Amino acid sequence: MKTQSIAGKGLLLWLLTSFLILTATCLNCWGQARIVDIANDSNDPSNLSDSEPSIAVNPQNTMEIAIMAFSESWGTGTSAPVWKSDDGGFTWRKVTQIGAPSTSLSGPGDQKIGFDAAGNIYVAELGSSPATDFIYRQTAGPDDPLTVGASYGDDQPHLDVDKGTLSGCPNQLYSPWMNYSLANPQSTVANSITGGAAMTSLAVGNNASFPNRTTRIALGPDGKVYVIYKTREGAVDANFETAHFYVRRSDDCGSTWNAIGGTSGIPVHGTTAVTTWFTNSFGNATKGSVGRARSSDAWIATNPTSGDVYAVYTNRDGSGFGQVFVTRSTTQGNTWSVPVRVTDGTHNSAYPEIAVTATGTVGVLYIDYDDSGAHTLFRHHFARSFDNGGSWTDETLQSEDPSTFTAGTFVDGFLWGDYEGLTASGKNFYGVFTGQSIGRATIQQDPIFFNESGVPAASDFYVRDWTTSPMSHDNGEEPSTNPNWWTTGDVWNRLTNTNGGFNANDQPNHQDAQDAVNGHNYAFVRIHRKAAAAGGAPDVSVTARFLYADYGLGVPYQDVSATSTATFTFAAADTEKTLADGLGIQWDLPVTRSTHVCMAVEISAPGDPYFPELAGRAPGWPTTDWTLPADNNKAQKNMDLPAMGESAGLIAAYALVHNAATFSRTVTVRYSVAPEVLRKLEGAQIGLVGGDSQALRAQGILEVSKMEPGENRWISLNYSAPNAKVGDTIPVSLEEIVNGVAINGLTVAVHPAPLDAVIRENLKLHRAAFSRLDRAFDISRARRQAAAAAELLRKPSTTAHEYLAFLRESLPEITRILSETLESRRSGDVFAAKKSLEQLTGAVSSQDASLSVQDHTAFLNKLDAFQTMLQKAEGDPGDILQMVVWQRQLYSKVPVLKSLKLAKRVVEESDEFIKAFGNPRAHEDSYSQMIRELLKSFHETAESLEKMNLRLEPAVDEMEDHLKSTARLEKAHRNYLLKLDALPK
Repeated sequence: MKTQSIAGKGLLLWLLTSFLILTATCLNCWGQARIVDIANDSNDPSNLSDSEPSIAVNPQNTMEIAIMAFSESWGTGTSAPVWKSDDGGFTWRKVTQIGAPSTSLSGPGDQKIGFDAAGNIYVAELGSSPATDFIYRQTAGPDDPLTVGASYGDDQPHLDVDKGTLSGCPNQLYSPWMNYSLANPQSTVANSITGGAAMTSLAVGNNASFPNRTTRIALGPDGKVYVIYKTREGAVDANFETAHFYVRRSDDCGSTWNAIGGTSGIPVHGTTAVTTWFTNSFGNATKGSVGRARSSDAWIATNPTSGDVYAVYTNRDGSGFGQVFVTRSTTQGNTWSVPVRVTDGTHNSAYPEIAVTATGTVGVLYIDYDDSGAHTLFRHHFARSFDNGGSWTDETLQSEDPSTFTAGTFVDGFLWGDYEGLTASGKNFYGVFTGQSIGRATIQQDPIFFNESGVPAASDFYVRDWTTSPMSHDNGEEPSTNPNWWTTGDVWNRLTNTNGGFNANDQPNHQDAQDAVNGHNYAFVRIHRKAAAAGGAPDVSVTARFLYADYGLGVPYQDVSATSTATFTFAAADTEKTLADGLGIQWDLPVTRSTHVCMAVEISAPGDPYFPELAGRAPGWPTTDWTLPADNNKAQKNMDLPAMGESAGLIAAYALVHNAATFSRTVTVRYSVAPEVLRKLEGAQIGLVGGDSQALRAQGILEVSKMEPGENRWISLNYSAPNAKVGDTIPVSLEEIVNGVAINGLTVAVHPAPLDAVIRENLKLHRAAFSRLDRAFDISRARRQAAAAAELLRKPSTTAHEYLAFLRESLPEITRILSETLESRRSGDVFAAKKSLEQLTGAVSSQDASLSVQDHTAFLNKLDAFQTMLQKAEGDPGDILQMVVWQRQLYSKVPVLKSLKLAKRVVEESDEFIKAFGNPRAHEDSYSQMIRELLKSFHETAESLEKMNLRLEPAVDEMEDHLKSTARLEKAHRNYLLKLDALPK
């Protein structure tokens, strides 16, 4: 894999230790886009054409990208490939999953790839001799062989699937194709509600007077479907012809196409014809290879937010060159703006494709050539418009000289076929073009992936999610270029309203949170802008929203407070702002919560929003997208910094693992620790609480098996570090792995500290743990323990003698409190707190202050994790969004539930709740209200499914009984959904 970041950076891999920097060189690249040659000598050993590529991004996970190109054929016992990336385009693999549709057809020919709203893959393919089109669809795993559907059409199939949440045609599949069986070939569109298993074709183009060509499709967010096609009205010369480009629209899921413009549609450039390409000689044949440009002159796209429609086409204007023009419709295709030229009028240009981001930025990919020298040079360009197509900025992605290529590279002597590939997802563009290989011994044509932001640099604000030094840090790339994006990000906590500044490595000085008994917390952030605005530009307001979550993997975030936002004002010249002393966002961690938490921030500015909301969501879920590293508007600090004394005492640390998915699964956790750190540890063990442990190694895997949706388990980390010194750090990192990719992570970074400092930290933890027992569990004895620790903390310092005396006097009561807690909750001692307390008793009896400090820390961590387990077992308000998303999926996808008349109402109520959840406010009331409104539907569900013996009625009654307690309501709701989840899928 060859990766080129045009800004001059390679993929930086690090994990708090020494890491390998991978870089590659691309001498023919300029601009800001990230360029990757997806082929290499291992996965693409033959000199293949790799032409006519197309690209699609999984809407459920923008890190999953798929590309099609002519990169091997199907045959007897062999399948054609799909190129796939699981990490946002940095690395690629070749998955052979397109088998021959029949033994008599060769291929693939023309092809187009796409995803549906659920993330299932679809491919339109052309088989040859005779020419026949097919839709391949995913019916099993994402890398399993795709299932071929019914045959239709005879040439140039394209593809799109309706993914709109507001569409009246959800999951409707459309495939434009050219009908060459007629005297005048006709643009046609097939549609399917069965994913291509059955297809219905309707004529779209008007071929009464002229043959049609170049049929492309776009879907609006409201379900309206647009097709652009060309009428070929006669040759002008050997390379150009007269034509009109018409747009037709369907408002009824493709059943009819007469919504605008009668039988022809609306010409996007007005009634006057244009002069467009139709040639087998795009280039200068006397100076090298050329391209074929016959269906390479128009494309169409919609703004996924506003629904505006954009068309791009080629026209030879007064410059004498074929140029690229864009026009816009704000009236759903009825009228079109005056076309604006994208290209500069100095070279011939063709192969335009267009896409629009969710923020409204328009992108156009195209090719031009320069034949002024001895050999023709071809250049791939990407142009962006930030003002609805009114003006354009252009960058050259790659320039190539085909005369330097290996003989036999070009199929039929042509550089390119009819199209390249461009799409948009969120605020970013993703593209692929057939270009010059990067870093290969044999110069050839390869599929070249590129990724570009749809936000102009002066409007692109970001929060660093990693920094290793003042010279090595995040520059706002999407996705993040560092695999550890949760440890040194620019969001942090302080215990006073001072931001604490930055250390020598330019990392913020973060402090672990404290509960409200110990004091306030203050959230801080540093925000960067990619470039200063032009002089005289107005100030820009940037809003930062702070959130926190229980320390662990898969745990949903919530706002730090009801007033969780801060506002920054960036003047035109400002590129960096830090929340100043005295302006930190005060937040109080409830006494009933663990003090082990992680923090996050999401920022927004005009034209640069964040999506989706973090509130109620865990990084990477519910759709396994990289919620944080894929969006430079977000950052998190998922690092615990517990202090330890300099002794051989045992450290015990815990991290929660939460299944944030809406299905049962095995959660894979990968851990890593630097070898030089590992050498400082003795007896190091890692494992699952209540399960097996293993010796801690430099790298390893923990499988947390059979986790139901919303279930919690705990990872334990135990070791002693007798050789660690003050100033050292002992980081151990954990990552949640899905499909081989880390979607979230945390770091336990224990740091040795002087004995008096650890004593003070332990007294704070002691006060917090026992205050929590008092407030959350009504263990009144615990109040005295909290008060005793508070009394010592009121003194400016605590001697080892005073500390040991405190522990000696406290131990009998602590023993009674632990026994009372275990008995009252009828819970097993899964964290071995009793044994830990015995060890602490022994250490105190020996008058060993250092050992007592360590054992006291271990006991308090066990007690803290145990309380969290008990609380979550009684319901978790943090999980309510996950429950509603799960509820929606069950009622919209499980056949027996989907068939119920009430299912529509359940889905609608779920959608309304999910949509409103992003607002920073309390959600408990709206959750209870939604459940209350759906109780009748739940009772009807129980009645309808009574014969299935699921015992749903008691589960519904339980919800009704707990409408006033969010935690207990969530528990009852989850119990109900677990029963529904047992239904056949």
